Amino acid sequence: MPAIALYLQNDRPARAEEFEKAAIFFIDGHRGSPSDMWPVYSGQDLLEPAKLYGPESVMNLGIFAHGTPETFGRPGRFGVSTIKQPKYESLEAFAALWGPVLAPNAIVSLGCCLCSRDPKWYRIQLWGKDVSAWSPKSYGDGGSRSVAARLVRAFEAFAPKRGVEVRGHCAAGHTIYQALLRSHLYSDHEGLGKSLFGLVGCGNTPEARKRWQSVVRGELAAKWLCGVGGALHAVKGAV
Repeated sequence: MPAIALYLQNDRPARAEEFEKAAIFFIDGHRGSPSDMWPVYSGQDLLEPAKLYGPESVMNLGIFAHGTPETFGRPGRFGVSTIKQPKYESLEAFAALWGPVLAPNAIVSLGCCLCSRDPKWYRIQLWGKDVSAWSPKSYGDGGSRSVAARLVRAFEAFAPKRGVEVRGHCAAGHTIYQALLRSHLYSDHEGLGKSLFGLVGCGNTPEARKRWQSVVRGELAAKWLCGVGGALHAVKGAV
């Protein structure tokens, strides 16, 4: 089944190159499957490629762009959003096109900043009211109102009972090698995210978190985010 990568190119050259490299990593990880890379220059570019694929034909969809807890695309310019904004496509429109082409148990990888974060958390930390907002404890399970969790619920509406999983970032400075990640499944309390930390099964202690971050990083984290191979099994074996 095809692996599809959408990557932002309407940006500064250095950023565009970063997103393209992430898309190439994603496609290389699914070598052996049919695959396509689609550059993104507008919000419509995030939607239109879905029309080229048949029902339940895509197993892995990767999106590599900027992000916030409510959007992915290019901030202030265009993208997909959970709230109504000029020049942004709705999350429902995105799910209406991509949902039907996703295969059962498909993985959608959001290689975009903060897509698994709750907007309320972001507003609190943005204004500096919670000095512990970026502490390791804040990377636990959660993000039920994030764009990643809402996307899971939107997929369920347009493609019910497919078991689509959305994986996303909890941090900014997003490169795909960032280890602070969450998984969202509709069957898990309608998309409430489970941290990679929790999926690995580390104890919630400072020592465990330190060891976890030293193990679940780099290419191993990137492979998990992109749904490549047995990355989670490898992480569990290393912790």
